[in-house]
Amino acid sequence: MAVVPWTSTCASPCTTGLVYRGEDGRLAGYLVQKNLPGLDWGFNTPNTIPEESAIAAFAVAKENDANNGTNVYVLYQNEDDDLEFWAYDDGTWKESSAAIKGADAGTEITCVTEAVWENANIISSQYDMSRCYFLSGGQIQEVSFNGTDWEELGIIPLS
Repeated sequence: MAVVPWTSTCASPCTTGLVYRGEDGRLAGYLVQKNLPGLDWGFNTPNTIPEESAIAAFAVAKENDANNGTNVYVLYQNEDDDLEFWAYDDGTWKESSAAIKGADAGTEITCVTEAVWENANIISSQYDMSRCYFLSGGQIQEVSFNGTDWEELGIIPLS
């Protein structure tokens, strides 16, 4: 499961998106707010996610968006051990043709989103913090997303 902010600002109550593998094996999402019933995010993705696959996500503010919306990116490991991702942009989910290759089988995945909390911070529309981490060859690989493509930033030393 991954958790991302639904908006680039947080006015009470803040809306949060939960992303997970649904019972049917497909990507699923749920929007939640404090003290309110949740809403189905309406993914309707055709891809089946392997049962043991890790899921990670990050969000970037939509540029010049009057509703303070975010673009959301979700990564998971497919059956070929590549990392695939879906992007939520302009109200629809889109599968990207760019996969990240070289991940170790069964790797965990984690991604970074700028912090946002009530009345204190606003997520940027810049992609400079859009980074994800996973194991490749037994080492931690860092990748960055620029809004279009992934760039390998290198291995993070463990000592």
